Amino acid sequence: MKKHLIVAAGIVLTVVGFFACKKTASDKNEPVIALTETEATDRLYGSEKFADFSLHFVPDFIQLMEYHRTDRIRSDKDNFLRKIKDAKDEESVLTGIYMDYGLDLNAALVIKNKLDNDLLTLINQHPFLLQFDEIQSQRIILQSLDRLFKTNDSKSQELKAAINRVIHTRSMGAFTSDVKGRNAFSAHLADLTIDEVWDCLTDAVGVSAAGLLSIAGIQKLASQGIQAIVVSTSKWLLKRAGWFGAVVMLLDFGNCIYAETRD
Repeated sequence: MKKHLIVAAGIVLTVVGFFACKKTASDKNEPVIALTETEATDRLYGSEKFADFSLHFVPDFIQLMEYHRTDRIRSDKDNFLRKIKDAKDEESVLTGIYMDYGLDLNAALVIKNKLDNDLLTLINQHPFLLQFDEIQSQRIILQSLDRLFKTNDSKSQELKAAINRVIHTRSMGAFTSDVKGRNAFSAHLADLTIDEVWDCLTDAVGVSAAGLLSIAGIQKLASQGIQAIVVSTSKWLLKRAGWFGAVVMLLDFGNCIYAETRD
């Protein structure tokens, strides 16, 4: 009798376990409930993981801008942009141009890769973003970031502290001192208020940043179950979107901040 009870219990556990696995598998395939942009923004803003995303994404974005903001490029911006445009996204040509201006294309791509992974993680954690196109998703993320920044609660204070660390401690690692003129700009940047930096940032992360953020490509990777982006994939994403547009946006962002310091 005892043996029969043990066998019966085993069958019950097996059946329960089978249906639990089936439910888990089917959950991944369940369609995401359609949301409006407003509903998606509310949901994203209310997510604890979104606050974590902001603490990485915003400093990484500022870091990529500051890497391109040197005395050499500021004094020869038009020629620099013309050369980047004429390179037509050829990596070997772009590498040479960066070297001519005292920069390292691979170092810039490492920071870009951090941005890509910030966004990939966000989309994987919030799959409802996949139902929106690139511009809609970008708008939802930006509106959520702006709302988080302006709420003035503990999460907002953490975000402002993260921005402060980039501005005032110049937490650029090897990138801070390896390019002539970098420290001079950092000193200007440190004079800004958080609100001034934020206004420039939200202008930069607008429609013109589509190429740099590569959201469409990252959405495709997320839909395929990709969990991490390597630097070579970041190169592919930028080539697909266009490096020229990304550099223009980064320099405009820097110009906005630099102009603020002279007001």
